[in-house]
Formats: sequence, structure tokens, C-alpha cells
Amino acid sequence: MHAARSEAKKPPIVQYLDEKVREYTRVENCLVIYPKNAHFEELRIYSEPLQVPLSAEYKWRIVAKGSLDLTEESARTPEETYPILERFGCRITMKGALFRKPIFGTVNEDGDRDLALFVERDPVLDRLLRKLKPDVVYMNPTYEEKIIWLVTLIKGPINDTMLTRSKINNTYETMNRLCELAKEFTQGMLSHLHNEEWRSKES
Repeated sequence: MHAARSEAKKPPIVQYLDEKVREYTRVENCLVIYPKNAHFEELRIYSEPLQVPLSAEYKWRIVAKGSLDLTEESARTPEETYPILERFGCRITMKGALFRKPIFGTVNEDGDRDLALFVERDPVLDRLLRKLKPDVVYMNPTYEEKIIWLVTLIKGPINDTMLTRSKINNTYETMNRLCELAKEFTQGMLSHLHNEEWRSKES
């Protein structure tokens, strides 16, 4: 009986994610989730009201933070790595009326397109995005004593009747895949730079 009451007190999002959640907390309009096994350490789900009078709908702003453990192969400290990563970023939007498809671009007009091209080729991400249909997704590196990829997803309008187990888990898997790809891209790029530097030294 006590377990049933405890389960009922959990937010629907936490209930639907079930075993994926290690712990969670709520800060005002933000639900913070700490996963058990994921490519991010923290998932923040902000429920932001729409500027529409008497509307019960809101929009999601979901932010995942995935820290990067640099391998010995990179031969660079986080301080040395961030200036290299800073020019990379990705902005994903959905285009089309009926069958919407993801469009991959850079966050800034003068940004490097390599990350966008890398994630665009992933069939798993393509399937997840076509199902979820977010308004926009941003992928940006930042530095907080370590390299952290910030993945931000915005989707609206949302109402409580739309919070199904399938939608919640698809959103979670989308964020997890985006963080995984950001880390794969970073490790691959740093490994490539390291190999190029060794070839230069040997020649």
C-alpha cells in the first residue's frame, strides 16, 4: 500500500521512464532527472507556459548535459580541447507539412558543418526525430572544468493528455542518442587530429 502511494506521487514522466531513472527532483517549473545508464548525466525538463490567455498548453524545453571523458589518445586537456570544439554546433529543425523530416545545419552562420553532417547520417536519430517531431534541437559544446555537450530540445504546444509512455520514452531516447553522437564525433575528431600531428612529426 505504501509503495503504491509512493508510486502515485511520482510525476508521470518519471513513472513512464521507470527503471531508467536513478533519482529526480523538481525545481519550480523544472523536473530534473538523473539517469541510471545514459550518455548524459542530467536531464532538465522545463514546462514553459505559452503566451496564450486561458490556455492549459505549454512548451517543453529539455536540456541534457553529457560530459566528455577525454581518452589518452586525445593528448589534450579539456582547456586545450574546448577552443577546438567551440566552432562546432548543430541546429536541427523539422520541415514539411505532412511527412516532416529533419534538416541539419549549424548554430551560427560561420560555424563548421562537420557535426551536422555527422549526425545527419545516423539512421537511428533520423527515425527518432521523425517520430518525435521537435520544433528545434541545438547541440553545443561548453566548458565547466570538463567538456560538456549541451543538447537542447524545444517542442510545443504540449498538454498533459499528450504525455504518453511512448512519447516520453521516445523523447528520452532522442536526447540520449544526440548526446551519444556528440561524444562519438568529439572522440573521432580528436583521434584524427592526434594522428595527423603524429604524421607531421614523423615526416
